[in-house]
Amino acid sequence: MTNQPRTQVDVVAGGIKSRLVVNVIRACGKCGAPGFWHNTPGVNVGCYAPERVTKLGEDPVGPVCPNCGAERETMEPHGVVWQRTIKFGRTIKDSLKAAVGSLGRFFTSSGANQ
Repeated sequence: MTNQPRTQVDVVAGGIKSRLVVNVIRACGKCGAPGFWHNTPGVNVGCYAPERVTKLGEDPVGPVCPNCGAERETMEPHGVVWQRTIKFGRTIKDSLKAAVGSLGRFFTSSGANQ
């Protein structure tokens, strides 16, 4: 039985996508309430609703301020302001194939597997 180097390389290609999405929630122009539901007792009591908070600052209160009843500006969606995609796999696969190929040539030319 000879010790042959493995010549097949299996690498799964993949990638990472990152993006930044911006939505502006403005404070109430009349009372200064934050414009989103929060879970901090004693601060802007009209906006205090821990049961409505999924992530702090991400749940807008809507067109009417719950703190003072004034009409509010709606949320301003600005969309994706930054994004990147990092792909990997093919370069790694090619590099590994080259390395395995070099090792195979080394073992066969030096007589190490005889």
